[in-house]
Formats: sequence, C-alpha cells, structure tokens
Amino acid sequence: MKLNNSFEELSRLRGRIGASDQKRSFSKELDELAEIRFQLEHQGIEVKKSEIELIGPFITYQGIQAVLYIFDSQKSKEVLSVRTVAQKGPRFHLTWCRTLEDMESRNRVDRYILSRRKDNCFDVRATERAPHLISKWGKTHEMKDVRLWVCRNCLDLIHYKDFSLTGMAKPQRDSTVQDFETRNFFDENEATLNTIKFYKTQYTDTNKPTFDYTDDWSEISRKRREKENWVCSKCHIDLSTMKKGLHVHHKNGVKSNNSPSNLQVLCALCHRDVDPSHSKMHVFPDIERYIQKNRKFKKAG
Repeated sequence: MKLNNSFEELSRLRGRIGASDQKRSFSKELDELAEIRFQLEHQGIEVKKSEIELIGPFITYQGIQAVLYIFDSQKSKEVLSVRTVAQKGPRFHLTWCRTLEDMESRNRVDRYILSRRKDNCFDVRATERAPHLISKWGKTHEMKDVRLWVCRNCLDLIHYKDFSLTGMAKPQRDSTVQDFETRNFFDENEATLNTIKFYKTQYTDTNKPTFDYTDDWSEISRKRREKENWVCSKCHIDLSTMKKGLHVHHKNGVKSNNSPSNLQVLCALCHRDVDPSHSKMHVFPDIERYIQKNRKFKKAG
C-alpha cells in the first residue's frame, strides 16, 4: 500500500492556517482517520483488495466511503483530455461491480486507487505511442485533474436514479453519467453507510436480525429522503445542506421491509433516540453540532 505517512500536504495546510501539527488530544485513532480522509480527498491511496471493505454496496477503506479508479490508464494524453461520456476508457467505480470482478479475475485489481475527490477529477498516468508525443511527453507521464466518468455497471448495480443498462434509453443513460457528481453521491449516501455500519457492529452472528438490507437500499433511502425534501419528519430540521445527517428508519426493525409505511425519515439525533436499540448509534460531532444549532435557530425563528 502506498500511503504517505508523513502527510506533508496536511502539515503544510495546518501551517498556513496556524494550526498545531501535533496530534490532537481527543484520540490518536480519530486523528489518523481524519488524516486518511484528507489523503483520500486530495491525493488518493493505492491499496490491495484485502484492504478494501464492502459495506452494503459501498466501497470503503477504514470505514470511509471512497471510489476506485485506475491510475495506469494506458491511454494517451490526447484521448484523456477530450474523452466524451460515450467513449470507452478509464472510469471510476462506486461498487465492486462486474467490471472490477473481471479485472480481479485477470489479476489487475491492484492497479486501482481509492479516492474521495469530489470533483470527478483524478491523477492518472498516460501512455504515449506516437514517436513525436513520446519525445515531447515521454513514454509514460502523469496527468493531473483528469475528468473521468462514472462506471455504468456501478450505476446499474445500485439503480442510481433509476439507471438501467437494459431499461433506459441511451440518451438518458448518457445524461445520468454526464450529470453524476461524486460530491453529491458521498453526501447522499454517507448516512446510509453509517446506519449499515451500525447494524453490522451492533449485532453478532447470534443476535443479528433475521433480515438484512436489500441490495437497492441505498437508492431507496436516497429517494425517500429526496421525496421529503431532506427534512426530518420528527423535529422538521432541514438537512438539504447536511444530507449525511438525515437517515431513513425501518419502523418495525425489519431491514428488508421497504414498504413506504415502514419507512420514516429522521435526522441522526431523532434516529438515535427513536428507541433503546438505537441509543448506541454513533453520530459524528459535526453532524450533531449542525443539528443542535439549526434546531435552536428554527425554534428562535
């Protein structure tokens, strides 16, 4: 695994804002996770398959949601610079889709990089074949901030915004790919990821619920929260600018029962307080602060 443990870029940022470069007091583990998240969002991390954990449909590293992409693109600078959504070429992945399964069967998975960049742009290695371009750029050279498109097999697997390789017209498929933003995907699904993680750790093989989340749960959850305009049904806080703080609760506890009457949209704090079984649900400090502050603001208004 290629992980820059010195985190030079993070240290430089801390220096610019006058922050201490020493370990913070709240815990070494949390500090390391914050640094890993920073690394994912700015540079990416090359990992082995064994270091990737699938939580529900999501690709995660150390519990942090990320996407996978191929660094060694085998494409020329010209192709990478002008490629449209319809053209074949390197893409980034949201799930362990059939494309990655095929790559794994050919022992090519270790060529992938994990990233949390939110602008759909990544650093890739180009390969030149024309002699005049090789003399100009070299046989291989790194390109910064290359715009990649999302994998269609991934969108199909999770039915993102009703995407379907077989049930959707090509112009619609192209439009969904064109409009896809990793920023929105992370914001919309982090709450779903955190609730799945909670149930995976809350229960053991002997006491876990009989039913588990369905494969399309992430999209069902996103649609339900979107339908409710990202507003908690209990305290009515608007979380449209903090989407990771809004959850969808199964009222009867059966995670496979996604009937509308069994689903309730709740902010993270209302979800944590909904019943004793949820009392140990972890809520990230930034989410808790945001909810508490804006609840008070709403009451004051």
